[in-house]
Amino acid sequence: MVSSSLPVQQVEEQSGGYFIPVTESLRSLRPSTRGRFFVIGFAGLSLPFAAAVSHQITSGQHSAVPLWLLAVSTAAGFGLLWFASHRLLRPLEQSAADLRGTLSALAIPVGESCNFDDLADFPVTVAVAGTSLKEMSHELQKTSQTDPLTRLLTRQSTHKAFHRSLGAASSEQKDVYLALVDCHRLADINTRFGQPAGDEALRQVGVRLKKQLRSTDWAARWGGDEFLVMVVCHSWEIESALTRIARPIPLPPGMPPLRLTVGYTPVDRSETLYDAVTRAERALRRCHIATTIPAE
Repeated sequence: MVSSSLPVQQVEEQSGGYFIPVTESLRSLRPSTRGRFFVIGFAGLSLPFAAAVSHQITSGQHSAVPLWLLAVSTAAGFGLLWFASHRLLRPLEQSAADLRGTLSALAIPVGESCNFDDLADFPVTVAVAGTSLKEMSHELQKTSQTDPLTRLLTRQSTHKAFHRSLGAASSEQKDVYLALVDCHRLADINTRFGQPAGDEALRQVGVRLKKQLRSTDWAARWGGDEFLVMVVCHSWEIESALTRIARPIPLPPGMPPLRLTVGYTPVDRSETLYDAVTRAERALRRCHIATTIPAE
């Protein structure tokens, strides 16, 4: 394998008989490229039309090509010029910007020695960078949809989950129920045992909900100490499912078990999420553990 220590600025490529420095060609693909291209194209299209008009005025003779035809041709040329500028050059500029960012990440100083053995791995580096960006984007999206403390859905991601559950219930010929779960006297735990103890209690609620729910169900942290649960099941299954959720949750030694208050309501497929939440809130206010009292 051949290696070289020539400065990067002296590395050149041959194209059509011209030698263009690689670094200079990369620098030329800047956001102003489309502007220069448009100005040059505008001048190139306008000059023939202007020359024909000038010739007719100065000589008093009509040109071989009618002016209206030149005007139409010039307008069509402007349209093609706009298309090339916005539809063709813009993606090229974006690709050039991405390439410049990748080259910057390689940290190869301009003017210093460069080993071509290292540059041989450049396609692999670009591929790895692209994979890392995809993984990072997926991880960020997942993080935005998950509450960091309880590992349940966030309030912002409940709308998609709501409609997804309605679709699952329709295909399985089952009913849909929405439950609002409240942590009983969580503020007292924070006061007596500190904020870390309260956070641990919330984490245990998340563990309980994820353990009791099935693949068609979901749970989300709705507020500070409130959780939203959507259950897809038959009407005779909902009470036992919510009773298992509402059992007191044991906490570390010295702390009383955490009691949960649950209010629930059947969901109509034509209503919105907040309509169902409003009825679940009314059920939650009516009793301490409302697993046997559906909202009206």
